[in-house]
Amino acid sequence: MATLITPQLPSITKTEHNTLDVTSVLPMTIEELGPKWLSLVLGRRCPGLEVHSVETRNIIYGTASKILVRLKYLKRHEKREPPEDLCIKGGFQQELRDIGLGSSYRREAEFFAHIAPHLDIQLPQSWYAGISTELDQGIVIMENLTSRGCTYGECTETWPADRVAAALEVLAGLHAHTWGADSKRYPWLSNISPVKEVSEILLSAEYWDRHFEVDEADLKARVPKSMLDREKMKFAFEKLWQLSEQGPICAAHGDPHVGNTYISADGKPGFIDWQALYAGPPMDDVAYFIGGALTIEDRRNHERRLLQHYLGSLKAQNGPSFTVDEVWPDYRRNHLHGFFWALTSPKMQRKDRVIAMTERHITAIEDHKTLDAILGSV
Repeated sequence: MATLITPQLPSITKTEHNTLDVTSVLPMTIEELGPKWLSLVLGRRCPGLEVHSVETRNIIYGTASKILVRLKYLKRHEKREPPEDLCIKGGFQQELRDIGLGSSYRREAEFFAHIAPHLDIQLPQSWYAGISTELDQGIVIMENLTSRGCTYGECTETWPADRVAAALEVLAGLHAHTWGADSKRYPWLSNISPVKEVSEILLSAEYWDRHFEVDEADLKARVPKSMLDREKMKFAFEKLWQLSEQGPICAAHGDPHVGNTYISADGKPGFIDWQALYAGPPMDDVAYFIGGALTIEDRRNHERRLLQHYLGSLKAQNGPSFTVDEVWPDYRRNHLHGFFWALTSPKMQRKDRVIAMTERHITAIEDHKTLDAILGSV
């Protein structure tokens, strides 16, 4: 990208709508999510609210746990107060916190407290965000999207170009508002890519050999020989991260694939799972999303137009102005992010999702000669 001067943006001021709770004792188990605690934390934003009972309707386990609940209230004011159906999201599995995922729970809560209230994009409505560094926990209470007719994206199902364009407008809104993100504006926001955070494991000889030779030997046939050279791929990622430090940064979603999206009842897409948010290059989000969201043929036919659409939306939302040619080198390089789908274990994602996403991203890397673009051959 071209060198640019980051505009001076107003610093964020805390209000009752975006204050992060750092004082309350946070539950560490699902059983602790009772009326007393919910009355306390929801009452921070809605004074006088009292929860009478909590019915757990469903529990969705993943990197974070999503507990879908139905609340009954003793006292509430109908206006500006949370609905009965809510989603409580946090780290309620100690074994996942033990492998270092506590920071991701805090990161999502910090996003909903400090950034989300200032964005004019489609997002789930949140009612509470709290963290505990001591307990390595972060909790967000938000609306249950299915209760208002939303559906969720599925990695095995590609999107049409017009829906991808609409989702790129959402990413552009995030990027434009947070352009030039640094430690002064967002002292809590890491500048380390979530891919880099897990690379020490996934790019290790032990994991790589077991993954491609034993656990997922059939997946190996879907990866070109040039990308089965572990040392080469590790070096390419390290070089990509070095190059990324030289360009502009913003708050990047970090993992914007179709499986981390929802579609509202009126057809508008939005993003969920903000646990991988970091201060990084905007093209990381853009290339990764385009590379995985479209069929291979649609990506080849529409990606330059979609990239132009993103840039137009970025400018329209008070972000900087670029041409497609200016961002194209970064766009080519950042397709490498998608290679991590080839390293994804079925313990992390269903195998049919891994296969579908690996095929799309590997082809994008080949089409763009991404390794050559990073390693300096072209």
